[in-house]
Formats: sequence, C-alpha cells, structure tokens
Amino acid sequence: MCPRTMSIIILIMRRTLIPTTAVYFALLSSAVLTAGQNATPSGDSDKSLGDIARKVRPKDAKVTSQRVFTDEDVTHTPSTFVLQKAPTTLSLEELEKKVDEVESKTARQLGEEFVKDIQFPGRDQWEQDLYKQKEALVAATRNWIILKRSDKSTKDALDRAAIDQGIADRAYTDLQAKGIVEAAKWEKR
Repeated sequence: MCPRTMSIIILIMRRTLIPTTAVYFALLSSAVLTAGQNATPSGDSDKSLGDIARKVRPKDAKVTSQRVFTDEDVTHTPSTFVLQKAPTTLSLEELEKKVDEVESKTARQLGEEFVKDIQFPGRDQWEQDLYKQKEALVAATRNWIILKRSDKSTKDALDRAAIDQGIADRAYTDLQAKGIVEAAKWEKR
C-alpha cells in the first residue's frame, strides 16, 4: 500500500476507534456502577477483603509490597467522606442533608478539614481548587438526586448522572490527597 492509503486508513481508524473506545468505557463504567448497586451480599460478607484475596491468590504468587495501606491509614472527615460515598449508602433525604452541610463550607473550612492549620506552599490555590471541585461534586450529586426522584428519568440518564457524580468524586478525592501529601511533606521539614 502507498503511504497516502495507509494515512487514510489510520485516520479512519482513529476517527472510529477513539469514540468507540470512549463509548465502551462509558458503558462499562455504567455497568459496573449498576452492578455494584444491585449486588446482593454473598456468604463472604463477614470476611474481610484481605481474607478473600488471600483465599483466591495463587499459591506460587510472590508478595512484594512493603506496606499494606488500609482504610484506617486514611483520615476521613465526616461530612465530605459521607457525601462521596452517598449515592450507594444513604437515603435520598440523608443525602440531601449531607449535600447541604458540605455545600455551606468555605474554601478555608475545607482546607482545615483535611490539613488542619499546616500552611504549606500553594495551600491557598489548593483550597480554591478543592472548593471548585467540591462545588462540582455537590452539583453532580444534586443532579443524581433529582434524576433518582423523577419518575420521568431514564435509566441511561440516571447512569450518566452516576458516572458524572463518580468523576466529580474522584477529582475531589484526588485534590484532598494532594493537599494531605503536601501538608505532610511540609510538616516533615
């Protein structure tokens, strides 16, 4: 084939493959979220995730980690942590109450909630970014609540709202972690 023909084929593949891949991942995310919400507890519900993992791990697998991080290693604050996990754990009324609590927090209050009074370089910008992302998380969660309550919302719209809420949640969590890491570095100095 000539180079021009190859270029056209590659261009066509890019135009069809990238959107197809994006749709695939969106559908896959939607399926995972739906499956997680509709999952029924199994007989292993009284076992920890670590016990289950050890049970299914191949016998010849090497353990390479130096440190195992658990949920206890991470500081959770009551208001925003509950909001982040809310769509699957709270009633709609409880969720709205938590959204109202989180929505009323200022950038400074959010910063103090996660890094106390540690004044690391760039903290002001981090607080502003955290505040903007908190607003996005609140808006996405409110949208999910509205669609969940509406008898006219479609499953696709509800799934998309759940994905949007998950994306906002992830970005908010990442910003929290960034501030906590920066504060820890600064405190070690």
